[in-house]
Amino acid sequence: MKKLTHIQQLVIEHLRQNEASTAKLLMVLAQNDVTISEDSLVRHMAQLKDQGLIESSGKGPARRHHITDKGRLLSPFSDSDLNEYLSKDREPIRYNPDWLTELTILELFENEEKSELLDLENKFRDFFTNTNNTIRDRWYQKWLIEFAWKSSAIEGNTYNVLETETLLLDRIEATGKSHAEAVMIINHQSAIRYVYDNRESFIKPDTKLTKNIHSLLVNGLGVSSTVRDRGVGISGSVYRPLASKKEIQSELERALMNINSKQNIWSKTLAMVLSISYIQPFEDGNKRTARVMANGLLYADNNIPLVFGNIDPTLYRRACIAFYELGNASIMKNILLDSWRETISELNNN
Repeated sequence: MKKLTHIQQLVIEHLRQNEASTAKLLMVLAQNDVTISEDSLVRHMAQLKDQGLIESSGKGPARRHHITDKGRLLSPFSDSDLNEYLSKDREPIRYNPDWLTELTILELFENEEKSELLDLENKFRDFFTNTNNTIRDRWYQKWLIEFAWKSSAIEGNTYNVLETETLLLDRIEATGKSHAEAVMIINHQSAIRYVYDNRESFIKPDTKLTKNIHSLLVNGLGVSSTVRDRGVGISGSVYRPLASKKEIQSELERALMNINSKQNIWSKTLAMVLSISYIQPFEDGNKRTARVMANGLLYADNNIPLVFGNIDPTLYRRACIAFYELGNASIMKNILLDSWRETISELNNN
């Protein structure tokens, strides 16, 4: 997706909340200290239409502009716009099944992004084609340690990467940390090793496999390993997931079926991360399960794992909220892109 101009970003942010006439959009721009002619605005909007982000209906004074499904799902969010949104008082937001459908129907990566990802994939496979098993296993161990560390950090775990390495290699818990934090990290190791040993199962993952991964991740943490039968709240968000066990089970099955129907591995991975996190099928451990399941897809495809080593945990949580409350996947997509880029950059610099 082409980078949006400041004017286009302002137009998109307004249309996320309300449809508007051209005159109204000119007023919105003026309120943001942007004064342009109507003709200039029309040119900016034509570019947004060409990208499929907005559309218009009606004629004359009744003509209105509104955001498309693609625009809501994939148009970029600036930090300032998300901060402004999160600072507002917000009404509770209920589960929207259409948002998961759109993850299947719409192209989640633009052509230039697909081209970049194919190049990264080729570099990944070329590296291991010319690498012996010992070196390969050391890289996978490194990625496992960093993934276990950062995936746990996203959930509030306070271990650093060196403490995580000592725990996983030597089974020595860090001083001053709770035993539960150590268990969370060790469980990540168990789950990823299960994924690695059962890669073929992730070619078309199902609900049983999802439950198995979740069970490994919450083992010994006092969390039920069954699909929940009551409502849950999301810290920092007004999103309210489904509360009916029957509906949750049905939506999880539908989401996995839709993900399995997608051909592009990158789109499947992004859809997996967002879908399980959004459905929240378990009382806890949902985002962890989503990340491990996403890595299962990548391992099954012999592709670049998600490590998240340099990802800010707060940014990850904000990316989830952007999808939970606004149906926007752009922040999470960029997080995945950055993780894949960083992994290949490390290989190239080796």
